[in-house]
Amino acid sequence: MEKSNLKNQAEVKGWIGGQISGYKRKQKALFLIDFVKMIEMLEYPAFKLTSSMAKKLIAGFTEGKSISNNYLIGSFAEAGNKAKQANLDDLVLSLVERHQQIYIEQWAMAKAQIDKDAIELKAKLKQELREST
Repeated sequence: MEKSNLKNQAEVKGWIGGQISGYKRKQKALFLIDFVKMIEMLEYPAFKLTSSMAKKLIAGFTEGKSISNNYLIGSFAEAGNKAKQANLDDLVLSLVERHQQIYIEQWAMAKAQIDKDAIELKAKLKQELREST
């Protein structure tokens, strides 16, 4: 096999890997937003959570990890929707404790589906690349 062909194969594999990683990251972000919105509906049906509180909740459920601010702002930002920072930490800890088990169960199911969909996406991308060459 020629050197340039090996390089092209590595580039294609890298591109496919990047597409799959991006897909999984986006799906996890969407799951987390939906999960926080579920908590919002259960706990506070009369008002909307701030993007700051949503970010803290997500970090609480995911052991300090976060998602893109663009997703948070798009889903939770609203003019005039502010909360006192001092009260957020205690509130977030309380909510995470109450909903941690539900999060673990739902994330396990969602992750299994995301992984299954990612395998199908990878096969589809490989097939499309074969057909285009």
